[in-house]
Amino acid sequence: MQFLSTYFLLLLLLPIIDAFIVVEIHRSAIYETNSSCAYLRNISSIMNVDSCAWECSYDERCQTAVYFHNETICSLFAESCTVGNIDSLSNIQASVICYSRDKNTVANCATTMLPIVNRM
Repeated sequence: MQFLSTYFLLLLLLPIIDAFIVVEIHRSAIYETNSSCAYLRNISSIMNVDSCAWECSYDERCQTAVYFHNETICSLFAESCTVGNIDSLSNIQASVICYSRDKNTVANCATTMLPIVNRM
């Protein structure tokens, strides 16, 4: 009977749940990108790791975020954490959040084409 009531309660609450966000969090770690243009932006006044993970999930380009606990800053990157390096450091108050939409995504730098001037 306990199982049926739990199952029924879950069925009632399921339509309320909009989405599940699954992330991998590496505590006391820092992220080193593999690409110079993977950095998206910093967001200040982020109060916890959960909020930083939410910011990353909200930005469709974000695949990796780093939350700096003491500075309350969340850095977003367009590169999967499997592409760059996650370094564990015991003396750092930061967490790397892996929110990989596509594990093979590598941030590509935009190139600028300059017109060729023919000098004769």
